[in-house]
Amino acid sequence: MSRPLNIAVLGATGSIGQQTLDVIDRNPGRLRLFGLTEGTRSARRSAEHLIQGQAGEPDFDARVHAMVTDPRCDLVVVAIPGARALAPTMRRWRRSRREKRLRSRPKKCW
Repeated sequence: MSRPLNIAVLGATGSIGQQTLDVIDRNPGRLRLFGLTEGTRSARRSAEHLIQGQAGEPDFDARVHAMVTDPRCDLVVVAIPGARALAPTMRRWRRSRREKRLRSRPKKCW
């Protein structure tokens, strides 16, 4: 059996984030909570990346960036309303595209 997918949840305390956590809990063999962000409320969860704060705070943004670009992170669920999630989402998307291009390049054999 392959390893569970590592999931990061941006905005774990809202309704979409809570539903995502419920799905992860119901599928422990397939899904693993890798990281989450939470604002003023707590999701009362443990994860490798547990980030508390608000978008726009330098430390918060840097930690979110590290989480979503970590090579072990397989999927990012964006449950933050509005444009606050745009920057980390775009960073992850760019990283995924870059990795895909690198994998598709022909290998040189000497």
